[in-house]
Amino acid sequence: MPNCREPRTELAHIIPWSRVNKHEASNLIALCPTDHARFDAGEIPRQVIEQIKANQAVLSSRYTELERRVLQWFGRHPTESLICLDWSSGLMYESLLLDGFLEPEDPDDEAKAMKMTWADEEDGVLTSPSFSAPFGPRLLRLTSKGKALVDRVVAAEAVE
Repeated sequence: MPNCREPRTELAHIIPWSRVNKHEASNLIALCPTDHARFDAGEIPRQVIEQIKANQAVLSSRYTELERRVLQWFGRHPTESLICLDWSSGLMYESLLLDGFLEPEDPDDEAKAMKMTWADEEDGVLTSPSFSAPFGPRLLRLTSKGKALVDRVVAAEAVE
């Protein structure tokens, strides 16, 4: 479930085992023990579980584990719009920036991005690259587009 914080999971059959008599990945989803029991009792509709599984597949194919955790964090903290991540792990959350779901809080953020310069030249060949990169905390804002995505995931609505 999108906002479940229980670390333990069990595999649940989306279509009951008694009807299919198979263990196929397409018919299994990891749920915490409580949500598994609620699903089996009919308290969580099968359509919701199917949509959650579809959303997980879409998000897993597009985003890193860190990016999915950022989205989950915003789902658990719906009144928050800022998150602090480290500059050094920027490649791990770059897709959320490129897709417009996060944006830097600091307007001069891009000017601080990693730069490479060449320190020496020998016989027309550049040698000794020098890198300068920011480090430490980077404050990022969830955009309205990002908020809409988080809301769809939490509500078990289709994500594109």
